[in-house]
Amino acid sequence: MIASILVIPNTKAPESKRGNTKGLKAWFSRIDVAGSLLLGTGVLLLMLPLEIGGVKVPWTHPIIFVLLAAGVLVLGVFVINEARWAENPAFPLRLIVHRDILFSYITTCCIVGAQTSLMYFVPLYFQVTAGASNTLAGLHLVPAVVGNAVGGVTAGNIIRRTGRYKVVILLSSLLASIGYTLLVIRWLGHTNWWESLYIVPGGFGSGMAGSAVFVSINAVVDREHKAVATSGLQLAVPIGMLLGVTAGSAVMLDVVQKVVDKKLIAIGLGLESRTEIIKNSIGNVDYIWRLPDTLRDIVISGYIDGLRASFGVVLAFSLIGLVTGFLIRERRL
Repeated sequence: MIASILVIPNTKAPESKRGNTKGLKAWFSRIDVAGSLLLGTGVLLLMLPLEIGGVKVPWTHPIIFVLLAAGVLVLGVFVINEARWAENPAFPLRLIVHRDILFSYITTCCIVGAQTSLMYFVPLYFQVTAGASNTLAGLHLVPAVVGNAVGGVTAGNIIRRTGRYKVVILLSSLLASIGYTLLVIRWLGHTNWWESLYIVPGGFGSGMAGSAVFVSINAVVDREHKAVATSGLQLAVPIGMLLGVTAGSAVMLDVVQKVVDKKLIAIGLGLESRTEIIKNSIGNVDYIWRLPDTLRDIVISGYIDGLRASFGVVLAFSLIGLVTGFLIRERRL
């Protein structure tokens, strides 16, 4: 910090100029404070139900519908503000309605949602099926992380050499979809290290797509709006992350509860015992390995079905990203 201060040039304006606040006021007047607040608040209100739904409150709780309605209302006011009132809109509406920009955002949202969801469920899979520790379960993510880095570099080289980015987006989504399909088909509870590498295509494809979509945004936006368009891309990332994890978790928990409950009924357990086993198994993975063999096998089988269903959600996100990527029009660089 001290070194930075020492090398920063003296840019202090003369006293006569520093006393003039007219330029500063004009600069602040160009900031769309209302639009920024409305956009942030609207997105927050829409994302909050996804965060608390099914975890802190049931999906049918009135607060879920109130938050969603409030989010839609606030975003509606944001649209009116940007269209009619704002002199310098925080996010020009013509960017959202631009086909290539919109589909680039959706593609990013889907790819990030798929990959983030995968990062959440893969360690859980190995903890449940193999009793792996947190450290060992986390190590299974390393191939995907490496693939992500390599994919980003590879995409950059391909685009630099060919000037084409759409084919990179499509190829990355296709590779990721193949990897996610293998998870649904092959991860049946007895997964060795070789089969654990099925997550590599997903990581590699995610890295490629991230670089290619960034290029696609900059290829169609004029210089004046590049910063805003790129900011929108960064907004799509956390939205995709939350959507992916929330959707995958909701499906997994629903399947786990139904499968385990059905099998516990088959062996004659009452409602109170079933509820206790399901609740504790979902809340604490270590609890599963303290159960008697018969009950443990039932819970693990339920988790396997639930996790495979969540991998299906991941695959769906990736396929949607493939479709929206196909709809992006390419401009030769």
